[in-house]
Amino acid sequence: MNKRFRYAVIGGIFGLLAIGLWLQASTSADKNISAARKKIALHKSVAGNKAAGQALPSLSGNEIEFETIDGIVYVYVNNRLSGPMQVQLSEGSSSRNTEAWPSLPVSYVLEPKQRKLLTRLQAIDQNAPMIRDLRSLGIPGDPHAIPEDVAYSLPIDENSHWELGQEFNGEYSHHDEQNRYAVDFIVPIGTPVLAARAGVVMETIANYGSGGQDAKIYASRANFIRILHDDGSMGLYAHLQENGILVKAGQRVGLGEMIGYSGNTGFSSGPHLHFALQINTGLRLVSIPFRMVGPEGNLPLSQ
Repeated sequence: MNKRFRYAVIGGIFGLLAIGLWLQASTSADKNISAARKKIALHKSVAGNKAAGQALPSLSGNEIEFETIDGIVYVYVNNRLSGPMQVQLSEGSSSRNTEAWPSLPVSYVLEPKQRKLLTRLQAIDQNAPMIRDLRSLGIPGDPHAIPEDVAYSLPIDENSHWELGQEFNGEYSHHDEQNRYAVDFIVPIGTPVLAARAGVVMETIANYGSGGQDAKIYASRANFIRILHDDGSMGLYAHLQENGILVKAGQRVGLGEMIGYSGNTGFSSGPHLHFALQINTGLRLVSIPFRMVGPEGNLPLSQ
């Protein structure tokens, strides 16, 4: 007798997930177990605006499936992102009478849209119920990627009204490893956002309509675009306007192409655009330093 069902892993945050990390437990047997630093006005600055924030949107690009055949549970994972994802499946402390082959934890790097068999589960004692407690971790990006030294373009028109807000290691919110090397551009809501580098859109979230300074409420509620570059690094554009995304997953965008509109969604103290360059270092999503060219040369991003 075949029995097939799905368990969609809904993006959660473990630790202070700053973009793209999630942790979700699944259990069977009917048991679901800165103030911003001083700002530098570079071009037509908006006086008195001290907007800053942290980008912590949830990731929902991974889906776990269970298929039961003759008492054996086959556990699959689907990568729904338009880019690579590293996944790890481990066993929680609530598992009972369960044996996995291959044994847990297991980790794989999935190609875009790939479906992969992770493990098989069966009861150790066939006369007793099997209770499974599985914990799944998914990190966007290929851990083997080697980022190139590239000068990034402004993600906004240099002739628009903007001010450089938080930079690297910003005191207000750029202090965790996924946001440490991010930069905030203070811009009015609705400012066109441009691709700072060419690449393929991995994922987008556009349905959040509000923002605030309570991290517990707003940390995972920022609209964003993640773009995969040819060297495997990923550009993150966050706090975008509700329904203000002009591209879709899988679409290739060129340098300077308009991809959306800035907003004030998620954990944010005011309207701004958050940009970070991130890589997967092996089940860890981290931001890395980068160079960005403005109207007067390289922006002063280091602290």
